[in-house]
Amino acid sequence: MATNSAINTQSVVTVPKGGTGAATFTDHGVLVGSGTGVITALSVGTDGQAILGSTGADPVAATIASAGGTVTFTPGAGTLNIEADEGDILDWTAITVPDYYVAVNNGYLVNKATEVNVILPTTSSVGDIIAVSNIGAGLCRISKNYGQSFYLDTDDADGDANYLTFDDQYGEAELICTTADTTWVTRKSIGAFTLGTATEPDTFTARTSGFTADTVRNVAYDGSSTWVSVGDQGKLATATDPTGTWTLRTSSFGTDVIQDVAYDGISTWLAVGEDTKIATATDPTGTWTQRTSNFVTTDVRSCAYGNGVWVIVGDDGQLATATDPTGTWTLRTSSFSTTQINGVFYGNGVWVAVGGSQKLATATDPTGTWTQRTSGFTAGQAVVDIAYGGGLWVAVGDNGEMTTAPDPTSTWTVRTSSFDTTDINRVHYSSNIFVAVADGAKLATAVDPTGTWTQQTSGFTADIIYGVASKAGLTVAVGAAAKLTTGVTA
Repeated sequence: MATNSAINTQSVVTVPKGGTGAATFTDHGVLVGSGTGVITALSVGTDGQAILGSTGADPVAATIASAGGTVTFTPGAGTLNIEADEGDILDWTAITVPDYYVAVNNGYLVNKATEVNVILPTTSSVGDIIAVSNIGAGLCRISKNYGQSFYLDTDDADGDANYLTFDDQYGEAELICTTADTTWVTRKSIGAFTLGTATEPDTFTARTSGFTADTVRNVAYDGSSTWVSVGDQGKLATATDPTGTWTLRTSSFGTDVIQDVAYDGISTWLAVGEDTKIATATDPTGTWTQRTSNFVTTDVRSCAYGNGVWVIVGDDGQLATATDPTGTWTLRTSSFSTTQINGVFYGNGVWVAVGGSQKLATATDPTGTWTQRTSGFTAGQAVVDIAYGGGLWVAVGDNGEMTTAPDPTSTWTVRTSSFDTTDINRVHYSSNIFVAVADGAKLATAVDPTGTWTQQTSGFTADIIYGVASKAGLTVAVGAAAKLTTGVTA
């Protein structure tokens, strides 16, 4: 019996009669209409391909591409991940400390009442970008490292300038790396700028330290408003202008020697000294509170802060760390055995500690392993202090010895310090200038510590200079017999 609208055939049904015009289709192929003709099955696409139209023709399965390389496509089975290159869109970080080492492909907002020294990275690739926007009243400078060239624009002849100074509070500069690691050019700018060459101080003026006749052991600056000096008989003094009045404060050390003082750049001061003593203060003009260092019956000789950790070092190879200096200090294995550790410093992601018998050790995590390195010092000579700046580490010590290294974990090179055989007691870096001080009233400066160190008129007579600190434009040296001098730098 016949049935209306029923199809009882094995034949292919054509499109006009409601069929497809084909008996089979490509497995996984997408079907495309062809008017009254047979429905077309497209070729099977591969992972991540998309169906793309073509004027007057069948669409095709194709791989999406970015001719400019600004979009990245990651294909998968039934998926296509698309990531757009942000290009010049940078992550921005606020800077409120006096010296700051920046990272490539980042932006920085400088907001401080006093000058900030923004220091270029030592490692970079062609095309890397750094942007600096100054919103603080103190302005800022962008400084290069040892071995780098720096151009305000492509018309500069030689790139020998040490730094770029912002002349306007709301200036902004964007720099691009044109030669890997070494060459930077300012490609965009808002406001006025000046290329500068670091000038070393050549005359120091004696000031009244407030210590009467006692030795001043060291001095530090908080990068904003306050200088702190420490020394014998538990004395501690502060000043907002180191060329003027220094006021003695109550240190909590009694009559014990205070060997060193440092500021974390955030909120806390730390002073360390004889008989395991350490003390902290948030306001150095006010109360200093004694804390438990966990040192065993020995002197604490030096302290430093970096990357969220405080480190103190001292006699008998003792080294301790704390994230909060007002709380628990934990003794660590220093690798110095019982050798006295004289100094410690953090820079460019590495901790360095120095001490007697030419010893020098490094650590990326000061709570973990400290590895002894070859310091370059003569056997038996003490390494007394260490500093980092401008892409170089400088170690100084007994008998006028000095070594430098771009990487403290590698080779240290012996340098001519200009101190002859005089013991060097401290070295400090700030705003493109290294300053080293020593016995016999000696003080020397260098822009390039691998080259010439120039002996300056220190303002001392025959006295030992024990400590030094500086900021942009000013250096303070302290020493025996309550001496304190200041010198102007550019």
